[in-house]
Order: sequence, then C-alpha cells, then structure tokens
Amino acid sequence: MELNKEDGGNRKYILCTNNENNICEKITYQRMKNIQEDLPHNLKYYKTEFIPKLSEDEEILSSKLLDYIKEMVELENMCEIDGNSRRIILSDENLKIALTEMEEGGVLYIPSFILLNNEIKDSIEERKLEIVTIPDYYFTEELREVNEL
Repeated sequence: MELNKEDGGNRKYILCTNNENNICEKITYQRMKNIQEDLPHNLKYYKTEFIPKLSEDEEILSSKLLDYIKEMVELENMCEIDGNSRRIILSDENLKIALTEMEEGGVLYIPSFILLNNEIKDSIEERKLEIVTIPDYYFTEELREVNEL
C-alpha cells in the first residue's frame, strides 16, 4: 500500500489466515482499517466456514456451494455485488428479472450452465449490460471429491 502511494502503482493482495487466537478479527483487520485514510485500499473481510461432505439423502453439493459464490465472484473481480449495478444470476428466472430491473451499464455474473438465446442477448445489448462468466473452477476439486464432476 505504501509503494502504491509512492509510485501510483496498482499492486493487489489477498491476506488469508486461520484466525488463530483471533489475530485477524482483533489485530490485522483493525490495523488495516486504521490506516485506510492514510493508505487507501479496498478492505473487505470474509469469514468462511467449513462445508462438510453431504450424505446420500442430502442435496447435491454443487447446489449448496452456490450459496458461497457471491464471495468468490467479489474476490476474483475485486467488486461488491450490490444487486443494482452488479448482480449474480443463478437461474433463467433470475436472469429475466435482472433484465427488467438492472441499471443500464450494469454487470451480470452468470455461470456457464445458463444459456443466452438471441432475445436475451438483444436485451442485454439494449441495456448496455456487461456479462461476466462465473468460472467453473471455483469448486472443481470439491465437486470431483463427491463425484459430481
């Protein structure tokens, strides 16, 4: 952050920890927050949880992992999904709703399993929306482990 301030650079980083002894929540995050004014930076705090493997009678893991896709998209694209100018689409129904509600020039994050027909493409172009494909690799290893890939 100091080097970026000195030379106008655009260095980026992600800081990860297991939060042993609450070092992230009590120390690191607070320090980063305290220097925000002197050394402006994009500070986001994400707390993850362990997602256990599912038993036979539970839902498909890929469906459950979609609950965590927002954080992955925000991290990869260094943005905040606000539902207005940036929105994640996980179904055809969500896409139709978004096409009526989205701000012009907004960004839609769409997984590869949603197909865009010509009518939808025209609507996207009309509203000057940007489409960003959500990568399939976010949870590849987890899905392989449970034979969903």
